[in-house]
Amino acid sequence: RQKSEPAVQALQLGIQRTREELYARSDQAVDEMLKRGWVDEVRGLLVKGMTKDTPAMSAIGYRELADVVGGQMKQEEIMPLIKQHTRNYIKRQITWFKKDPRIQWIENEKEAYLIVEAFLKS
Repeated sequence: RQKSEPAVQALQLGIQRTREELYARSDQAVDEMLKRGWVDEVRGLLVKGMTKDTPAMSAIGYRELADVVGGQMKQEEIMPLIKQHTRNYIKRQITWFKKDPRIQWIENEKEAYLIVEAFLKS
């Protein structure tokens, strides 16, 4: 594919967060997903005939939880693994986004409003 000029002028903002903050937030999100029935969701997918090799099960945590549902692993054993896989994905995302020169990195909402306002006026 050849790169061409974008069809529209877009403003791309990225909110700067420390890696530690991102990891803590992701760990909390994994815990919350479990509380909201993630294991039951995986169980339902398996009952409908999906296997660990189904593309729908390739998202982080689904294959691991399939092992919990199947009795091969205990939930307490699998949770640190899911959290580590999520942190690995976050690290890859950070690397990917940092390479994109179109993204303007900001620290807070106030800064975002100022940049958006200036962008809309231009």
